[in-house]
Amino acid sequence: MKRSMIRILGALALVMLLGVAGCAGLRSPDAQALASAPVIEFGNPVPPGTDFILFFPAGKPIPVITTIEGTALSASAESTLNVFLKTDLYAYKEWVSVDRKAWKPGRDLLAFQVEVKVPGPDHPQPGTLKLKVDLK
Repeated sequence: MKRSMIRILGALALVMLLGVAGCAGLRSPDAQALASAPVIEFGNPVPPGTDFILFFPAGKPIPVITTIEGTALSASAESTLNVFLKTDLYAYKEWVSVDRKAWKPGRDLLAFQVEVKVPGPDHPQPGTLKLKVDLK
């Protein structure tokens, strides 16, 4: 169960990474900036000091390192989770796209739902963290 929870936390970390796009303002990304920005596949080095489009190809693993730690625990735990997208995803600052043509704030393309159950009197079972990620 511990390993399962760590994997779910890893997925949550990925969603949070992609979900940063959900903090977008209402202004659309500049077409000229998009046209001139290099496309960097996730996992490859990013160019220093310049804007770029981060590309997450469908079906390719996206490793997420997860760590559970704290003063209440006798030991920390760490694991790497690989998640896979069903569709290509491009991220430019707070904007995302599935085709590099139509760009939306992340919150308009991706929906996230998190459910946490901590072991205790109301849940006398192993703790769970459920993460649901949907394309809108």
